[in-house]
Amino acid sequence: MPKPLKWDSSWNPSWPYYPSVLRETSSHREGVEREWNVLTKEFIESRGRVSGARFCRIKWEKKGEGRPEMKEVSGSGFALDVDLVLIAAGFEHTEHEVFLKELGVDYDDKGNIKTRDYSTGVRGVYAAGDCRTGASLVVKAIKQGLKAASKVGVILLYFWFFHQAY
Repeated sequence: MPKPLKWDSSWNPSWPYYPSVLRETSSHREGVEREWNVLTKEFIESRGRVSGARFCRIKWEKKGEGRPEMKEVSGSGFALDVDLVLIAAGFEHTEHEVFLKELGVDYDDKGNIKTRDYSTGVRGVYAAGDCRTGASLVVKAIKQGLKAASKVGVILLYFWFFHQAY
């Protein structure tokens, strides 16, 4: 998504919608680098584990009265070393597209990712939150994320990400 507006006024610039403004927490001031308008293109595998990912920059183009469309910026591709992937999609139903199909995860009768003790049954792949239980509250997703992280054996940092439809 694009970088939200910086806003320090007491009133909501997007009324009656939830304001799409840049928020910063103490975690952001502790050395994290935030990137905007970046699309994940591919995860790189080495010896059965994720070892990197390829990305590109995007821009949003609005045509007429419709929603903006995401367009790749030509020549903006880059790669990073990656050893852990956390996907936070937020209040969206699980899409059974290429990524999950390639992983080979199973689904329950409602189309959510099937888990046992947060493990999907695919070695090294865990699920928590809405993709596991269906759309619910963010506090439930945070609690499940922490429980899943304890199963994975990592420290989970979570960030609130709000966006609004354009």
